[in-house]
Amino acid sequence: MRWRKPNGTILEPAAFVELVETSGLAVDLTRSLMRRVREEIGSAIGKRPHVTIAFNVAPEHFDDALVLNDVGTIFDSSPVTLAQIVLELTERSRIQDLSGMRDTVAALQRKGCKVAIDDMGNDDCGLSYVLKLGVDIIKVDKGIVQSIDTKSDSKATIETLIDLAKNMGMDIVAEGVETFDQVTYLRERGITAAQGYVFAPPLPSSSFLQLLDAMDPVAEAAAAPDKAISAQVPAEIPAQIPAQAAAKAAPTQVLAQAAAKAVPAKATPAQPAKPVPANLAAKIAAISAKAPPARPARAAAG
Repeated sequence: MRWRKPNGTILEPAAFVELVETSGLAVDLTRSLMRRVREEIGSAIGKRPHVTIAFNVAPEHFDDALVLNDVGTIFDSSPVTLAQIVLELTERSRIQDLSGMRDTVAALQRKGCKVAIDDMGNDDCGLSYVLKLGVDIIKVDKGIVQSIDTKSDSKATIETLIDLAKNMGMDIVAEGVETFDQVTYLRERGITAAQGYVFAPPLPSSSFLQLLDAMDPVAEAAAAPDKAISAQVPAEIPAQIPAQAAAKAAPTQVLAQAAAKAVPAKATPAQPAKPVPANLAAKIAAISAKAPPARPARAAAG
């Protein structure tokens, strides 16, 4: 999500998320985002049952199973199925009632939703949540991913999280991937889903739809429903597209057009993002071709 101010300035989440949470607006903002996703890209997502949509959800949204009711109310009559929804639990505030949270997580899983721990590795409470809440997905914090080449403990942390996910039957997603060297390192270790600027910058919904159509045409999607593709959807909507999806070698022109309309990440007057390099799709395809096969998604726990 990005905040476009009246003067055209774009603010990234770090500039306003704390204000949103301390002012009690986090739940309402998430609801609004869910409705926008349903209205603006719900039809396209519904035609691709292998595509998932992820929402950041504050711990208080789980209180009294509020999020369970919201997901059902907003998406029950939508083309998007509940099995396509991932709810990412943020760690910015600690969970007070782990037992009640576990019940809500289990109820969401029974409906088909998946639950992830966001920013895993940057806080000591994340491991406790993984062990006690029965979540489906670990998301590796971008700070760890981006320091792979400079800090040996980052590699050790990633290896540990990979082993943890494998032993507990969970999926794992790398955040903040910005270079092809990082993609190669992660893929060689069995991580088959990632998000970051190396795949796509934050995009408004119209550009996201162009990118999705180019990389995963509906006719082709119908012929291969088991393909693992994940999309983290925007409000000024950031896309999460793993390297495996990018192997479809989307037309460079469409990628470049989408990138040119992207919302810049820094709080500066809006400017076009740098065009995607002409050989982007070919590079991603080459990396994906060397990757191990994707592990089937874990069934939701009851």
